[in-house]
Amino acid sequence: MNTFKYFICAIITVLSLAACSSDNEMTATDGNVIKINASIGKSLFTRTNPLATDQEEQKQFSNGDIINVLTGTGSLLYAKASAQYQYNGSSWSPLGGKYLVSPGSAYNYWGYYPVNDSTSMTLGMLTIDQSTLEGLQSADYMRASTNAKAQADNSVNLSFERTRTLIKVKIAGYGSELDPSTDKITNLTIFSPSSGYPNTNATNPDIMYKTRPIVPYIQDADGQYQPKGSEGGVGYCYTALIAPKYKEAEKLIELTLRHGNESKTMAVNFDCDFTNSVLYTIELIVGNDEVKVANVTVSDWAEQDITGGKAGTVLDVTGKTAEDLTDELLSQYCENNRLIVKGEFGTESEPYNNIGILAFAKIAGYIRNTANNVKYFDFSQTT
Repeated sequence: MNTFKYFICAIITVLSLAACSSDNEMTATDGNVIKINASIGKSLFTRTNPLATDQEEQKQFSNGDIINVLTGTGSLLYAKASAQYQYNGSSWSPLGGKYLVSPGSAYNYWGYYPVNDSTSMTLGMLTIDQSTLEGLQSADYMRASTNAKAQADNSVNLSFERTRTLIKVKIAGYGSELDPSTDKITNLTIFSPSSGYPNTNATNPDIMYKTRPIVPYIQDADGQYQPKGSEGGVGYCYTALIAPKYKEAEKLIELTLRHGNESKTMAVNFDCDFTNSVLYTIELIVGNDEVKVANVTVSDWAEQDITGGKAGTVLDVTGKTAEDLTDELLSQYCENNRLIVKGEFGTESEPYNNIGILAFAKIAGYIRNTANNVKYFDFSQTT
């Protein structure tokens, strides 16, 4: 009798499991699978791609990118389900046969990017080595949340917010005592005031309060990528993502300069209340004994490429005569009261000839004219 009861129970269990499986299959084919549309703020999701050739390409995700999405009716602590969605070039699809189903009413949705061992919905540790495109992407931690009812096509819009601050350090010029052709920056490190998101951690505050040294992404004066360890100089740009937190006058940048046969390490202190989703462009003048901040620009990062672009506007005087160097042309290259010049005065066969001397005199006259308000000029890249 007991054996018969167990047999009946086993049959009921199998039938129940079969019914659940059938329900899931029906749900998946009934068009109730949640579709995800990912965005940053009000803009398209901007891909961290310095190799993109135009603005539209820079705003496209690449095949294989993954976000993690969680759902539930209460707080994040009680999220009921999660699934990873992968970008296929035009839309997001659930991964590994695991999907989220629309309940037909308003629901809580949370998401984060990127998906790796150092990220979750509540924690995003900062990547130390950002010297490659992949390193930068892994550091670009973002979160999204919404309470919404799926639209008619079962899609849910997730608006991601950046938690990082973008730092670009540009070498605007050298001091007159340095030779740009031989004196090189052999190392530059950018320091994050915090180790990740959030910048405080109740269970282990030392983790998040700890300053983290970042190996930056390097580009030369023409905007071309340079691998980690490359020597830099005037026109070079160093890019990194940091975890924002108020930073008192502490070290933000440290660089090592090789001048002749000697190397010297110098630091730049920075006092700033860093803000997430903001780009800070810091231009430096490097001397043999100190590094000075020439200019700081704060702008909205939301619709800008994470890397790319040249390190600044530099006037090439090679082959130009005094007549070519009009006040209008010089004013176009005088940005933020700074005029940086490179190239050869005169001709290749006759350097420093009358043509070169007159061209140099024309620029010098423009600088001396107080009406032009040139506060800084750099001829260190000329011959």
